[in-house]
Amino acid sequence: FHHADSITATVFNEDPLSLPNRISNHPRAKFSSWCRQRRQLEDRADTDEIILTHPDGSLLEGLTSNLFVVYPGRVLRTAKDDNVLKGYARSLVMDNGILPVTFEPIHLEDSSCWLEVFCTSSIKVIVPVQRLVCNHQIVWQSSDETQHHRVSKQLHQAILEDQYKGFFST
Repeated sequence: FHHADSITATVFNEDPLSLPNRISNHPRAKFSSWCRQRRQLEDRADTDEIILTHPDGSLLEGLTSNLFVVYPGRVLRTAKDDNVLKGYARSLVMDNGILPVTFEPIHLEDSSCWLEVFCTSSIKVIVPVQRLVCNHQIVWQSSDETQHHRVSKQLHQAILEDQYKGFFST
């Protein structure tokens, strides 16, 4: 197993009332109607993941992932449970206990103090975000690969070790 390469994520905050979103579409459930509605966003070739926003502007989750931000003091922040799909990999990160997790809004205005951004999904588990783009402008970027992806690598390794303990022993 290896840690996934970093991705570029784009914050999609154009007219939230006309866009598909989980807030009005039962965020804690995975409906096929949501998959059909989000297709208009999936075809964007300029990004690896689309980050959806709450009507208040806070960042929620990706189309196919959950979002985490590492704040000073090594505190993880993610959206409140009632605003996002409770993904399997998200629960692995929260239950791991390596870092404290808070359920508070993630605002772009705070990006200058973010230490790291990563997404979780059941396929890739944890994927570091190299840059976050909004309105064609980079609003956050990892400045040093060795400095910024330490938390995600630590969590990824701990989760894999926990999930597969004893599986690969000789």
